Amino acid sequence: IQEWAILVSVAQPDPTGGLQPIRVRYAATLTVIDGKRGRATARPKPLPEEDLGVDMPLDYESTVDDNDPAVVAITGFLRALLAGGPDLSVYKTGTYKIKPFSPPLFQSIRVTAVRSQPPTVKDGQQEVRMFATVVATRAFSTQTYDYPLRLTVTNNRWEVAAIEQFPALAPKVTEPKSTSTTTTSTPDDAP
Repeated sequence: IQEWAILVSVAQPDPTGGLQPIRVRYAATLTVIDGKRGRATARPKPLPEEDLGVDMPLDYESTVDDNDPAVVAITGFLRALLAGGPDLSVYKTGTYKIKPFSPPLFQSIRVTAVRSQPPTVKDGQQEVRMFATVVATRAFSTQTYDYPLRLTVTNNRWEVAAIEQFPALAPKVTEPKSTSTTTTSTPDDAP
């Protein structure tokens, strides 16, 4: 068993009602068994602000229309995966070994936006990386999720080939906006 501590920095709505999102850091702990099976050991906890690092914009240049065949495949795939929708195999490649959640995690999902990189041809097969934003509903709550996906063309139709672990990052980075204006040091910080 391996133990890991992960720090995650996210932009989230300002709880005081401000229009600009704020940057918040969370700490999560997890265990990994046999180098494969990861599991969280506790809920993530918020941490005070420190060095937040740089903001990495995503590299999905184009907005994709709701009626685009790739978006139709993404919508069917995510409904089947998360909300007990239609047969998942209709929307994924035959080699992608993924199963829908049972029981479903959500009552319904709605794809609200899809952005895309330009399609490419790899090993004679057309593929594209896309980034889908989904609003998922469970009981009386809704949550928003982002899914970086890779799609390929099979039999003249788009199919999901993978949920990618990492979204495509743009080469340009920016410093995040700080929420504090003063910095103090303690004797422990002295050289």
